[in-house]
Amino acid sequence: MKMLTSCLLIGLLLILPAWAETPGDPGLKALEREVDSLEQNLESANRQIAELLDRVDVLERRLGDSFKPITPFDTIERRLDDLQKEVDRLKRR
Repeated sequence: MKMLTSCLLIGLLLILPAWAETPGDPGLKALEREVDSLEQNLESANRQIAELLDRVDVLERRLGDSFKPITPFDTIERRLDDLQKEVDRLKRR
């Protein structure tokens, strides 16, 4: 009985330090730090997005509307024909 008890105690003494050092359980404090870090990163990203949107608004006000309604003359085929005519005209010079 004494032998069995002493073996169990020695086994527990050897296992406890190894069990305490396992990094598998991060703990509540580590999770709170990670959540805080993620919240700070999110706030920073939101600020950057807001600044970029403000810059885009300023650019749009300076440049005006950059789109025009689509017409039948704005087709790719029409543009390619115009380019071909221009190349032909330059070759004749």
